[in-house]
Amino acid sequence: MPQQKYWQEMYDLKSHSNYMEEYLHRTEHVDRLIKILLAVASSSSIGAWVVWQQYGFVWGGIIAASQVASAIKPFLPYRSRLKALSGLSHDLEELFIQAEAKWFGVSGGLMAAEEINKLQFDIRLKKQKIYKKHLGNLSLPDKQAYLKVA
Repeated sequence: MPQQKYWQEMYDLKSHSNYMEEYLHRTEHVDRLIKILLAVASSSSIGAWVVWQQYGFVWGGIIAASQVASAIKPFLPYRSRLKALSGLSHDLEELFIQAEAKWFGVSGGLMAAEEINKLQFDIRLKKQKIYKKHLGNLSLPDKQAYLKVA
């Protein structure tokens, strides 16, 4: 029974690690897409405005929209999420490797139930400290699609 609880703790830890890794990849993708769209919109609009002056109001609108987006970009959560998720996913994976290294002793019956229980709660405590260290007051919206991948 203690081995099964420890295994479940490892399973949950790996799931959290995979979830945060998926969150990191998707956040990086969105951040990169925003940067590309802003760069293309501002630089191509100026060139297009020169070539097709009869649509100047359209190109002017695109330029204005890209300037507004550039101004609000620092207030979007992607930069802070990227930093937090990068460290978080790394530390969770490291904790999983440490837990997996102890699995041999747990699964082989080389440890007493009390020792296994202590190891399980050590994982929980370390995981909680990792979340607090990297996320602090930062909240992450739940993403069911990422959970399915994890």
